[in-house]
Amino acid sequence: MKVILQILVLLLLGGILIFLFYNAFLSFAMNKDDCSVTSIPQQESRQFNNHTLNSDRQDKIPTPKENEFSSTIRTQSQNIKTEPSSTQPQAKTSLSELHLEDKPLSTEPSETTNTSHKTIYQVNKDLCIGCKLCIRYCPEGAISIKNGKAVIDTTKCTACGICSDGNNKNFSGCPVGAVFSRKL
Repeated sequence: MKVILQILVLLLLGGILIFLFYNAFLSFAMNKDDCSVTSIPQQESRQFNNHTLNSDRQDKIPTPKENEFSSTIRTQSQNIKTEPSSTQPQAKTSLSELHLEDKPLSTEPSETTNTSHKTIYQVNKDLCIGCKLCIRYCPEGAISIKNGKAVIDTTKCTACGICSDGNNKNFSGCPVGAVFSRKL
């Protein structure tokens, strides 16, 4: 009788684990594919982009202006931050949903073609919550914590933008938008 009870408990636990794994995988797959756009208030008239992820949604994705660095599109499950030169969206998720994986292997400096302009990254200390995600993903080790807030060492920073914009794989940038860039 005791053995039968143990077998039933193990089967029940196994079923629960399979159910949890299936739901986690299903929600991950749905979040990757969920690009349905809900209506967002239009602050001004915009033209629409001809290059979209799905041609049937072509009329719902706005094109950023020349001086606009990024736009945010509200979806059913998340905010997606898109760059004007990119057609792949980056998911902005809550801090608890971020996957902590390995740092990227390489960086690409974000300098303009004019060598007199250099991009530097800084942290807005009023917005920083001290979550240390930027430290984990900085490939150069240029970010540290001082007084509970992130600080970027501009001598080590290569302006790759991962701390601010993410790495397009597993990190979507600062979850509270505390890291920003400016040109010198």
